[in-house]
Amino acid sequence: MFLNVSKFLGKILIFDVLFLILGLSSIAIGASRGAVSFDSNLHYCVNQETAVGPVYLKKGGAGPCHDFSDERLGALFGLKLFFVDDLNGSSFQGIKVKKLKFKGKSLEGANFTKSQIDHLLVKSSVLSFSNFSEAAISTAQFQDVMAHSARFMATNLHGSDLSRGRFNNAFFEQAILTSANLTSIECRQCVLKGVKAQQVQAQNAHFEEADFTNAEIKFGKFKKAIFEGANLQGADFSSAELDGAQFKGANLGGAIFHTASLIGADLSEVKGDDIKWRFAKFDSATKLPFTHDEAVEHGMIFIP
Repeated sequence: MFLNVSKFLGKILIFDVLFLILGLSSIAIGASRGAVSFDSNLHYCVNQETAVGPVYLKKGGAGPCHDFSDERLGALFGLKLFFVDDLNGSSFQGIKVKKLKFKGKSLEGANFTKSQIDHLLVKSSVLSFSNFSEAAISTAQFQDVMAHSARFMATNLHGSDLSRGRFNNAFFEQAILTSANLTSIECRQCVLKGVKAQQVQAQNAHFEEADFTNAEIKFGKFKKAIFEGANLQGADFSSAELDGAQFKGANLGGAIFHTASLIGADLSEVKGDDIKWRFAKFDSATKLPFTHDEAVEHGMIFIP
């Protein structure tokens, strides 16, 4: 019996060694054919410089870059990427792949538009100025990333983890963020117009001066989140948990807070008319833009 087990383990070891050899060989073959190149001398695909930094859109005068556009990438592609840290400006537009891991990589200005990725891990990576617009990502992990001015226009990020990520000035217009984890996210001055973000976890999140126009954020957990100076016109916070949230200077015109919890929240200096407060809960620590009696007239519920 012990002899059979040792033979079995020996076969597994031989298989693993062969797999590694084949994987490394495929890297060399791919590079020689020009299909997949990781030349360390390649430059970023800088298209133009702006006041806030470089914009990486397409191959420009700075030289060529890694280009995997519209490729159906195989299982060994992830192994090839493992040996490359600098993927700034690379194009993954339209790729189709089961799994991609970029933990701790530099992907500034990378293009992932219309890509199809079943599982994407970019934890602790640099993604500033990158573009994920219209991408279909079944599961994504963006924890602790630096993604200033990144684009996620109409991107499906349902159930994804963006916790502790720095997304200041990023674009999420029409994105799907339902059931996503946005805990402690930094998304100051982000554009989230029309975003679908029901049941998100966004405790201690920073949304100062963000634009949530007509966003659907029902049932979300925003405890101690900061919306100071944000545009929340038409946003639907129905049944959301907003205990301790800060709304100083925010525009709430037409916003909906039906059955939301506003215990200890600060709404003392909000702007806008036609705000819907029916059955929203408040307590003595809640700072409202009107008196206690007026709150009751608006249909709010006082919690002693």
